Amino acid sequence: MKLPDMKKCLTQLLLSVMFILCMTPSLNAQNNRHKLDSLLNVLHVSSTHDSLEALTLVRISKEYWSFQIDSAHFFCDESMLLSKKINYKTGLRFALKIKGLLYHSQSLYDSALVYLNLLKEQCPQSGGQSHICMIEFYNNAAGCYEGMGDFTMSLNYYLNVARIAEEHNDAKRSCLAYNNISGNYRVHRKDYNSAYTYALKAIELSKKTDEVELKGTAHERCASALADMGKFDSALYYAKKSLEYYEELTSCPDCMVGQYVVIADIFLKMNQDDSALVYSNKAVALGKGLTQQEYYADAFFKLGKSLAAKGQQQAAINALNNGRAIASELQERYDVKYLAYEAYIYVYGKANDYKSVSLYKDSLHSLEDSLSSAEVANNLNTLKIKYETDKKENEMQPKFVTKPAFTVVGLLIHTKGKSPEIPQLWDQFVPRIDEIKHRAEPYESYGLMDRFDRATGAMDYMAGNSVKTVGELPVGMSRWDVPANTYAVFETTLSKIGEAFDDALGTWLPTSGYRQVAAPYFERYGEDFSPNNPVLTIYLPVEKV
Repeated sequence: MKLPDMKKCLTQLLLSVMFILCMTPSLNAQNNRHKLDSLLNVLHVSSTHDSLEALTLVRISKEYWSFQIDSAHFFCDESMLLSKKINYKTGLRFALKIKGLLYHSQSLYDSALVYLNLLKEQCPQSGGQSHICMIEFYNNAAGCYEGMGDFTMSLNYYLNVARIAEEHNDAKRSCLAYNNISGNYRVHRKDYNSAYTYALKAIELSKKTDEVELKGTAHERCASALADMGKFDSALYYAKKSLEYYEELTSCPDCMVGQYVVIADIFLKMNQDDSALVYSNKAVALGKGLTQQEYYADAFFKLGKSLAAKGQQQAAINALNNGRAIASELQERYDVKYLAYEAYIYVYGKANDYKSVSLYKDSLHSLEDSLSSAEVANNLNTLKIKYETDKKENEMQPKFVTKPAFTVVGLLIHTKGKSPEIPQLWDQFVPRIDEIKHRAEPYESYGLMDRFDRATGAMDYMAGNSVKTVGELPVGMSRWDVPANTYAVFETTLSKIGEAFDDALGTWLPTSGYRQVAAPYFERYGEDFSPNNPVLTIYLPVEKV
């Protein structure tokens, strides 16, 4: 093998390895410092700005995530900049996703949603992976809305994950969606029967995958719902089954801590205080340095309740205060505050300190009222959004047309989408239409687009008319032969043409079951088109996936 070929193969191999690493969750930062050092060394010896370096940067960002968030942001930003510079779409998508998750971990949900929405815009360019990109957007954005207290929006987004995953027979991501839907119903809606139903669906789907973490989470969801329904023996069975799955993992200490907390809570409800204390202590011991600090906070809340049940009041208060200190770093998230208030009520109740119980109950009721008010406002907003979305989706349902090959003659330019050069071209073309001989559709015109440069956004654009045969071309005009194709046809207006293309390509196409084919797409201006009736159709060449 020649040296250049060997170098190329090695680069591709490294790129494949980095791709797999970017899809693999990070381990605890302290135990993986050697991995970070290795990645930094790869970056240090790299002499070219290429896709391998972009993936290395985002992987370094993930390794810094759990213990040095500023460095994580820095390396993620560097990956984004490099990916944009070299037009590396895969690297850009990874970086946008990690950037959103970094902000999410800091409870900066508005900032997280900015980057996740940028990720969504990149999804149509993911080729056969566009549905996975959309799933990642909806799933991570749903987590942001949960953190913001908008539980209706988060549920709708999780349902979108389930819909897309099921359309693509993706058992893994369907299971993930049902796990999250179950959690939403249990924690935020207190609908334990629905939570249990969705958790059972997740367990069935998990049997079709090798994902141990998904199996563990599905059993944990069942356990939590059953415990809230008062079915403690069954809850404990599912909880310990979940723990067995998590013990197979070495890469998810968050999972272990979360499950210790669940088991401790079940034992507390069963009045088995010694067992509750054992599992609470296990959760606290393992919880320091977790990526998901809400689990660590909850570990202290359960420890406080376990200690109070054993009559160790001061130790219990100290544990709760430790949990509140961790919670304050999470900007007092709704769900963590709720757990804290419940824990204080339990602990002070055990000590017969009813004045403190009353104060925390008032705080809990105020929180519930604020959540209720926010939920009402969010419900109204969601209904409005749903109306607008349904309206847009109805407007976006295309007709499908199979059109034979045809030829267009007109004025051709190389320009960019939405450029003012395009309306200027039409101003030049319309007065010259009669110069075109043998017009097939005398009163209809076409705006053809093709030969796109993804790096610059440039393309060829022709304003023209279809012809039966091509005679002598008018001065300055060209011919364009369009092959036979099946088209998704969308109706729009002249003022919304850019938005229509964005919606067709960015919203409809990724989840439609179709893909765009390599062929021109075009605008068709019918006989009735006029300034008073600026209605036209856009034709997108597609085929079934």
